[in-house]
Amino acid sequence: MLLAGTGAVERLFFMPSRGPTPPPATIPGSETIRFESADGTRLAAWWLPGAGWRPGDPPRPAVLFAHGNAGSLPDHLAFVEAMPRAGYHVLMPGYRGYGESEGRPRRRVELEADLEAALERLLVDPRIDPTRIAIVGHSLGGALALPLAARRPEIRAIAVVSAFADWPQVAADAIWPGLRASPPLRWLLSAFVRPGTPPARAAERLAGDRPLLVLHGGDDRIVPVHHGRAIAAAAGVEPVVVPQGDHNTMLAFSSAARGALLEFLGQAIGLPEARSADPEARSADPEARSADPEARSADREGVPTAGNAQDRAPSAGSPVRE
Repeated sequence: MLLAGTGAVERLFFMPSRGPTPPPATIPGSETIRFESADGTRLAAWWLPGAGWRPGDPPRPAVLFAHGNAGSLPDHLAFVEAMPRAGYHVLMPGYRGYGESEGRPRRRVELEADLEAALERLLVDPRIDPTRIAIVGHSLGGALALPLAARRPEIRAIAVVSAFADWPQVAADAIWPGLRASPPLRWLLSAFVRPGTPPARAAERLAGDRPLLVLHGGDDRIVPVHHGRAIAAAAGVEPVVVPQGDHNTMLAFSSAARGALLEFLGQAIGLPEARSADPEARSADPEARSADPEARSADREGVPTAGNAQDRAPSAGSPVRE
């Protein structure tokens, strides 16, 4: 219980890499934005402008992207780059202790505060339409995004990708793959991993309130697909499961996953007024997506498995397989 009280076990969820995180040259106009979290910790974020945007253009819909638990911003670029290519402005903050952000990640409440500070920064940016903001969270980022969205109505749409429904349960999955956390095991795990507000409970508060996408890979061996199903059931929506999708490559390599996400954003917050000619942007179009055999393979099936617990994409320079 003492370990739980100090946060010593909770911080094992966080695997940051420190060091410079120059904005990606592959997305023209990208820049680093700095701001403070509620406790004064200085944070660094990437601003990734939507393709084709120029100063003086009308404000566009925007996405706040919450990354997973490991590495730093460059390790997660492959998960996010389809969105600015499709024309959406994206703000991608590094939590405390990640990349160029100051501080150390110790408790999830601190990372939740960092994500909320990024939302505040996004809301005052004149380049975005503050009435059309979505949050997209991957893995740990999805678990942080749900409670933030539940209390901040400025977030008009929520997409969680490979997210977990419950903190003690995902710890059980990592310790013993395939084991469900029974009440006695949950009590034991709760002595070390505080349950707090389960992400699935936050999703329940969002039920019927705003658009919510739950996207998961059927072959996810880090956060098994039963987590996505639990979040979706709590919110009263159907999960979208990519049968061959895994945890660390689904958004990077699967046109089915990217198509489902971009189609959701287009329906929930609208399409940017001036979109790129990049073929990737076409996957936001339901007709274009329906013509893609891989996109049609996203369905409601999957097999829950588990494995190690790092959320890194392939390197940002890796080619995207269609």
